[in-house]
Amino acid sequence: MERYLLELERLMDLFSRLINMTTLETLTYLREYHLTVSQLRGLRFLKQHEDCLVGDLANGLAVSYPAASKLINRLIDRGLSQRRDDETDRRNTRLRVTLKGGEVLEIIEEKRQREIAQVFLRLKGDEQRFLTQGLKRFLEAALSDEAIIDKICLHCGTDHFDDCLINKLNLIRAGGKLGKI
Repeated sequence: MERYLLELERLMDLFSRLINMTTLETLTYLREYHLTVSQLRGLRFLKQHEDCLVGDLANGLAVSYPAASKLINRLIDRGLSQRRDDETDRRNTRLRVTLKGGEVLEIIEEKRQREIAQVFLRLKGDEQRFLTQGLKRFLEAALSDEAIIDKICLHCGTDHFDDCLINKLNLIRAGGKLGKI
């Protein structure tokens, strides 16, 4: 058992370095578009939660309301996001990604996916499936500890991604009906 744990630790260190390298490549793409990591996270959230409120953005990104407001102002100043009045309640302002913001987000995400795909596609079909299943099972085991969930959650919104592992585990914990993870 200890031998496997030592090997796992080394493999995880290497995997972490690979992911960090890919993340650094993403940061290069962000610099091309003069975006910060926070702005990218904000754009992603807005794209996934069209017409959300500033409070929704703050909760989704786990930041304060003032921080979310500043983030939105910066995205609007860059032409990447826009506000619009809520048609049903004039006290609310809805947020969305502009066409330009969507294009920038798509370009950055495509470049990141290409970086990951270059490695993943070197695996055979069965190896891809085993890797995906193995990582999912490892995360399920790690995510049995709620303190870990809070630290790694992407805060994408509990009702948005049906395939989100954290959302599925939370639903199971809450007694919801769900098929095989």
